[in-house]
Amino acid sequence: MLPNDIFLFNESTQLFEQITPGKLTQVAGGYGIDASGDVFEFSEVTQHFERIQGVKLAQIAEGWGINASGDIFEIDVNNKFVQVPGNL
Repeated sequence: MLPNDIFLFNESTQLFEQITPGKLTQVAGGYGIDASGDVFEFSEVTQHFERIQGVKLAQIAEGWGINASGDIFEIDVNNKFVQVPGNL
Protein backbone atom coordinates (compact mmCIF):
# COMPACT_ATOMS: atom_id res chain seq x y z
CA MET A 1 0.00 0.00 0.00
CA LEU A 2 1.10 3.50 -0.86
CA PRO A 3 -0.30 6.89 0.16
CA ASN A 4 -3.55 7.79 -1.61
CA ASP A 5 -4.29 4.24 -2.80
CA ILE A 6 -8.04 3.65 -3.12
CA PHE A 7 -9.96 0.95 -1.25
CA LEU A 8 -13.59 -0.13 -1.46
CA PHE A 9 -15.39 -2.02 1.29
CA ASN A 10 -16.66 -5.41 0.07
CA GLU A 11 -19.81 -6.25 2.02
CA SER A 12 -19.57 -9.93 1.05
CA THR A 13 -16.09 -10.44 2.49
CA GLN A 14 -16.31 -7.65 5.08
CA LEU A 15 -12.87 -6.47 3.91
CA PHE A 16 -11.48 -3.40 2.21
CA GLU A 17 -10.16 -4.27 -1.26
CA GLN A 18 -7.82 -2.09 -3.26
CA ILE A 19 -9.23 -0.50 -6.41
CA THR A 20 -6.68 -0.05 -9.16
CA PRO A 21 -5.62 2.06 -10.92
CA GLY A 22 -5.86 5.37 -9.17
CA LYS A 23 -4.80 7.56 -6.29
CA LEU A 24 -7.06 10.08 -4.59
CA THR A 25 -6.32 12.65 -1.90
CA GLN A 26 -9.98 13.18 -0.90
CA VAL A 27 -13.20 11.21 -1.32
CA ALA A 28 -16.77 12.24 -0.47
CA GLY A 29 -20.15 11.01 -1.62
CA GLY A 30 -18.92 8.91 -4.52
CA TYR A 31 -16.60 11.63 -5.83
CA GLY A 32 -12.89 12.10 -5.33
CA ILE A 33 -10.03 14.38 -6.27
CA ASP A 34 -6.40 13.59 -6.94
CA ALA A 35 -3.25 15.58 -6.16
CA SER A 36 -3.65 17.53 -9.44
CA GLY A 37 -7.21 18.58 -8.59
CA ASP A 38 -8.80 16.33 -11.19
CA VAL A 39 -12.28 15.17 -10.17
CA PHE A 40 -13.45 11.56 -10.35
CA GLU A 41 -16.82 9.86 -9.90
CA PHE A 42 -17.17 6.29 -8.69
CA SER A 43 -18.86 4.02 -11.25
CA GLU A 44 -20.94 1.17 -9.86
CA VAL A 45 -20.63 -0.52 -13.26
CA THR A 46 -16.83 -0.54 -13.54
CA GLN A 47 -16.11 -0.36 -9.79
CA HIS A 48 -13.49 2.33 -10.52
CA PHE A 49 -13.29 6.09 -10.18
CA GLU A 50 -13.69 7.70 -13.61
CA ARG A 51 -12.46 11.20 -14.41
CA ILE A 52 -14.94 14.04 -14.88
CA GLN A 53 -13.73 16.48 -17.52
CA GLY A 54 -13.94 20.25 -17.18
CA VAL A 55 -13.50 20.90 -13.47
CA LYS A 56 -10.58 20.96 -11.03
CA LEU A 57 -11.13 21.16 -7.28
CA ALA A 58 -8.93 21.69 -4.25
CA GLN A 59 -11.47 20.36 -1.73
CA ILE A 60 -14.53 18.17 -1.96
CA ALA A 61 -17.42 17.48 0.40
CA GLU A 62 -20.80 15.79 0.09
CA GLY A 63 -22.28 17.47 -3.01
CA TRP A 64 -19.91 20.45 -2.96
CA GLY A 65 -16.42 21.42 -4.04
CA ILE A 66 -14.06 24.38 -3.95
CA ASN A 67 -11.34 25.10 -6.50
CA ALA A 68 -7.90 26.60 -5.79
CA SER A 69 -9.30 30.13 -6.27
CA GLY A 70 -12.04 29.56 -3.70
CA ASP A 71 -14.85 29.35 -6.26
CA ILE A 72 -17.75 27.18 -5.07
CA PHE A 73 -19.22 24.30 -7.06
CA GLU A 74 -22.18 22.05 -6.41
CA ILE A 75 -23.36 18.86 -8.07
CA ASP A 76 -26.44 19.54 -10.18
CA VAL A 77 -29.30 17.19 -11.10
CA ASN A 78 -27.18 15.82 -13.99
CA ASN A 79 -24.33 14.89 -11.60
CA LYS A 80 -22.10 17.65 -12.95
CA PHE A 81 -20.18 20.18 -10.89
CA VAL A 82 -21.46 23.68 -11.67
CA GLN A 83 -20.15 26.94 -10.25
CA VAL A 84 -22.45 28.82 -7.91
CA PRO A 85 -22.17 32.46 -6.80
CA GLY A 86 -19.74 33.15 -4.02
CA ASN A 87 -16.16 32.55 -3.00
CA LEU A 88 -14.61 30.93 0.07
